[in-house]
Amino acid sequence: MSHLVPRCWSVAPLALLLSTGCAMLSKPALPGTVPVANPPSVETPQVLRRLPVSVKPLVLPEGAMAESPGWEGGLFFVTLTPKPAVEMKTADVFSTIVRPVLESVGFTRDPAKSLSPPQGDGRRMEHADLPRLAAPLEWEYRAQPKLFRKNTQRMIDTLLGRVPADADIDRALQMGEGMTYAQFKADVERVEIQYTFRQLEAGIPIEHTMVTVTRWDGQTPTAVFGSFLNTYDVVNHARLSRDEAIKAGAVALSKQRGIDRVEERPFDGPDLVLLPYGTDPKGSARLRHAWRMTLWGVWQTMRSRFIVWIDAETRDLLKLEPLVGTVQATGKVYQRNPSGGPQVANFHVDAAAPLPADQLAATDPTDSEWYVLSRSGLMKRIDIAADGWTERDARVPSSTSSMAQFDRSPLDLPIPPCNVTQREGFEQVNVFGIVSRHHGTVIAGGIFPDFPPVDWEPRVRDPAMGCQAGSGLVFGVCSGYTNNTNTQCNVSVPETQMPSGRFIPAGQNYLNYADDNTIIAHELGHNVTIQLTNGRPSEWCNPQSGETCPSIAGWGMFEDLADAWASHLESTNCIGGWVAKNRGGAAGAALLCRPFHDDWGALPRRLEVLTPFEESVPQDHFPEKRGRTIEHHAIGEIPAAALWQVRLGMRSKCRPSGVPQYGVRFQRALRRTGQAPLPAIPVTDLQAYERLHDLEKQMVYEWWSSGHPGGPPAFAHNGAHTANKVTAGFARAGLFMVAPHCLSGQPVSDARCPNGDNGGDAVIDIDDNDTADDLEVDGVSYPERDYLRAGESSPRPTFSVWTGPRYRFHVTGQATYLNPAPCYSEFRVEVSTDPAFPATATVLSPWLPVDRDPTTPASPECYGTWQPTQDQWTTLQAAGPGGRIYYRARTRAGGGGDERISTQPGGIFDVPPPYAVLTSNGQPDY
Repeated sequence: MSHLVPRCWSVAPLALLLSTGCAMLSKPALPGTVPVANPPSVETPQVLRRLPVSVKPLVLPEGAMAESPGWEGGLFFVTLTPKPAVEMKTADVFSTIVRPVLESVGFTRDPAKSLSPPQGDGRRMEHADLPRLAAPLEWEYRAQPKLFRKNTQRMIDTLLGRVPADADIDRALQMGEGMTYAQFKADVERVEIQYTFRQLEAGIPIEHTMVTVTRWDGQTPTAVFGSFLNTYDVVNHARLSRDEAIKAGAVALSKQRGIDRVEERPFDGPDLVLLPYGTDPKGSARLRHAWRMTLWGVWQTMRSRFIVWIDAETRDLLKLEPLVGTVQATGKVYQRNPSGGPQVANFHVDAAAPLPADQLAATDPTDSEWYVLSRSGLMKRIDIAADGWTERDARVPSSTSSMAQFDRSPLDLPIPPCNVTQREGFEQVNVFGIVSRHHGTVIAGGIFPDFPPVDWEPRVRDPAMGCQAGSGLVFGVCSGYTNNTNTQCNVSVPETQMPSGRFIPAGQNYLNYADDNTIIAHELGHNVTIQLTNGRPSEWCNPQSGETCPSIAGWGMFEDLADAWASHLESTNCIGGWVAKNRGGAAGAALLCRPFHDDWGALPRRLEVLTPFEESVPQDHFPEKRGRTIEHHAIGEIPAAALWQVRLGMRSKCRPSGVPQYGVRFQRALRRTGQAPLPAIPVTDLQAYERLHDLEKQMVYEWWSSGHPGGPPAFAHNGAHTANKVTAGFARAGLFMVAPHCLSGQPVSDARCPNGDNGGDAVIDIDDNDTADDLEVDGVSYPERDYLRAGESSPRPTFSVWTGPRYRFHVTGQATYLNPAPCYSEFRVEVSTDPAFPATATVLSPWLPVDRDPTTPASPECYGTWQPTQDQWTTLQAAGPGGRIYYRARTRAGGGGDERISTQPGGIFDVPPPYAVLTSNGQPDY
């Protein structure tokens, strides 16, 4: 991606401002105006899914399983059986895989004429680094000593590469992960290789359409996914030149509400594409020639990127997508927020250099070189109060030490945390240290270069931001913090409660955003998701010379999944539990989100779903929550809550190794989402489900492809058995591996959903029924469900089973709750001491019914539980401590009808059964 020196587009001949070496003209702020809540965006008319495709499942490659597209433009996903392979030529991938797969899923055009292959033989994606990825574990465990168990430190040291793995480490990982340390490391650090074929018309790429083939280094391809259009009409001509398009794009962006300044020179582009823009009465997609470019604009005082599509004939703005969202040195930073106290952190800053005389205090030595909070390639120097560089900005003379020691007075004064001038330096160190740590975690997980695309320009106590924070790493302060009488951060301000139960914040009780690490991680999370999806480098698909890659659908309507990043990076499901701790009308009523938290997108937010789902209790469940609000933060809580449940499941199964494993798999899955004409802002519940289903499918693929018996030795392990932690995590949030078109009520070509109405699924998870080994840290519950205490008097486990969604979608795309629900009506649990489930070692539950009537809120729909009898429990414990108990579920439509099994998620993956482990105390040693 080329980073060009910007020249500026004049919005209005007003106050001159300098930014990034460029003179920009700005619009004046109106007195008393409130910043726009969300960045401006413009969505295209949707390509309506009216034309079903004609699938041919019999021409699939041997062993393949497919989720076919329900309609033209819909996503398809095909899994393939991998074999050992050193390399794969693009031409061979096209002839042996792409051609037969496209024929099977309904592509009727000639692939040789319609698809442009990538340059070279696949793009090797950026991969993970296990020691760097595991570094946050040591930080968390050091801050919370009660997390340690007998051999935890040994495991952490091994993951960090300090000591080699030994037999005990291998034994522990075999017990929880089903693999040795060498296999675990190979799984985390494996290299993904992608071949992306773009759909063209007359040599011009059709935006958002593509076919991606992916494989792991050492294997043949394991999946093919993407989208295509068979029937379309090009309805305009390309008449604008590149320079005319740039000028038209800058003018169009400058007219958007909340945009103060625009730089005319693009950050990227422009590129000529064919943009899907609605459908004709017969259902054919309309394509418009458009110039796509990424422009810089200033929104909420932040220099931010926007993707702009300009009609190549009329100069009209067709689509606008924001790439912005709201809200080795040493130094002390907060563990999570001021309530947890400070902790020394290590990070890197630029080399020491002299400071200008006007930045020195009277007592400062004039001949010294200084370390400042800046790092080339990451952040420019942190600015406090947005007043330029002054002596208030944190710095350390290099003469004090060979290291940049920011953990020295007055930079290490975290207390008292409110309205104290002396702690301005600590706020800067905290932001820099937390961003550095989390940035390192993301880089370790594998992300497109360059990240960030340009160095961030962080600001704290920025008066222009008011009481909010932004994804440019800009943090404001609120009146609850600046109140001169509030030295202890306690402000009691009554709030207004609406008839719906919603609380309206009083506005005077929020504190300082730079003190809350979950807010810092949230704002960083915006940037991470954008870099992995719609803001990735323009050459991400290795296009042919002079060509461009398709645009990827972003996650703006789901708040860029920023809460999911905050919860993962800070290991908490409470977002804003310090800055908004005085919500609920009383001082400290919302500290750590307990007892008060906001269910409508304001702070503090708690990512929460109950098992089973209770309709009368507000929670982050789909589609109920989306039906109550259109606020982006609130809607973003739905996938964030599902992902938090997956993280909890992996932590329960494989502590501490499950957390970095979750992180890298989530990161890799996210960068494969959105490869279809999907709306950035879903208008309907069906569109929202389609996006979330895409994410879940890519997550399950990560688990499924983590190892196959008979595959390459490094991957021939049982790591896929924890796939149920993904499906159960999403099921708890109301999301399933049921194709969107199977819930649409419309005729589709997929044989698995006749008449477009088959919501059957099979999801299972286990609970040890032993809360004594569940930890609570800073108000966060970490349930451990997967280690069972051996013995006659030990608790019998309970198995939870979901049989599918309780909703279907109306023709308008909105969710409906009809009786009966589309889920399957019966389930059976099978538990065994042998993963092959032989009759002699297997315990079966009876076929049990589930409620399918949405008018009975007291009884959860499409969900049931089963617990073995005492005699059955005794039989299952025959192996004693160290033994495994394997489990799976079958569901059916009733009366011996069609069945689903939990070890075949979505009917396109085949995974080993999950298992729980028997130990003498019901806990792992690690």
